[in-house]
Formats: sequence, structure tokens, C-alpha cells
Amino acid sequence: MFRNKVLLVGRLTKDIELKKTTSGKSVCNFSLAVQKTKDEAIFVNCVAWEQVATTLSQFTHKGSKVGIEGRIDVRSYEAPEGGKRVLTEVIVETIELLDPKQQTTDNVETYVEPTFSISDDELPF
Repeated sequence: MFRNKVLLVGRLTKDIELKKTTSGKSVCNFSLAVQKTKDEAIFVNCVAWEQVATTLSQFTHKGSKVGIEGRIDVRSYEAPEGGKRVLTEVIVETIELLDPKQQTTDNVETYVEPTFSISDDELPF
């Protein structure tokens, strides 16, 4: 069975701005720069909710390297100037903070970059 799933590693294009919905849920919209070639990147629109959004706002900043797992969503809306707009974005379900931990003068920490694992059952081919 195939499932809508995406794994991306990239850098945040700006600081996370945490917002609250009218019902009190935490949400953040952000763009992730993902390297396409040595000299080219693509920019992926992402949305994170609740604890994932809060974690991003607390522990990341512009340029932070993150790994995300989520699903692609497509929605449409009416633009203020008229006309229908279609937006494709990744709804983030989990994140991995990939920047090395900051060193302090008292305690030096080591860092091993995590890797994503995916089973053969999840591959589309």
C-alpha cells in the first residue's frame, strides 16, 4: 500500500513565527530550502502544528538545518485581488534537529548526524 509521505532535509529560510489559531492551537508556516544540485535549491512551503511547531520556534532559527517527515497537501483559496490560487505544502508530522549542539565552556558535547530510515515497503518503485 502506498502512502503520501515525504522526507526532506534542508535549512530554514527565516526564523519561525509561532501563531495561535482562534481555538488556541499552535501553528507555524515556514519555508525549507532543500538542496537540488550543488548550486541550486528548491524552497518547500511547510506547516507544523502543536508540539512540532512549538519545538521549531524554541530550538531553531534562520539557517537551522532540520529533517522533516510529513505529507504533501494541496489546497486552494480565493486571492484578495481575485482568482483562484493553489498552494502545495508539506504538513510536518515529525522533525529532527540536525545542527550540532552548541558547545559550552563547561561541557563539550559531541554530535552524530542522524539518518532517516525507510523500508522497502514504503518505496513507490
